[in-house]
Amino acid sequence: LQSLGKIDEAAEQFRQALKARPDYADAHFNLGTLLLSQGQADKAAEQFRAVLRQRPEDADSYNYLGSALAVKGDLAGAAAEFEHALRANPDHAGAHYNLATLFARQGNLARATAEFEAAVRLDPDNADLYNDYGGILAMQGKLAEAATEFETALRINPDHTQARQNLQRARAQLPKVN
Repeated sequence: LQSLGKIDEAAEQFRQALKARPDYADAHFNLGTLLLSQGQADKAAEQFRAVLRQRPEDADSYNYLGSALAVKGDLAGAAAEFEHALRANPDHAGAHYNLATLFARQGNLARATAEFEAAVRLDPDNADLYNDYGGILAMQGKLAEAATEFETALRINPDHTQARQNLQRARAQLPKVN
């Protein structure tokens, strides 16, 4: 139902499943992702915490809990949850990406760069990662490196409009070679 855009019906199905089985971790997780996608970060966080009470090493739940906290503006809490996700699964590309974007929001571009490097190493076919990584490099004035990342994003997804625009901007700012 959720994939068909029937959000309210999907939420009700998850709630009914939880009435029958309050410890059904997958229903808590799915309801949490649905609520988060609807901007209901507080309610989503409750669902992810319910999962973690049953599955305390669930990296995905820590990652989504971090996302919910970030939406609420609790950046320190979000960072702690993303890092918890990485302790549970050091190869969690999504947690590396979320930490990267969080560090970028805080102006910590060195840490953002390191996390983006980990994310693209773990998820090398994700054009959005390369585009965002290129953006961080461009913010640091590393325009040639940024252009390379935008080009990689476009090799993966030739229709990636933002990567194409970012590449054009980066190239326009590069010194001209005579």
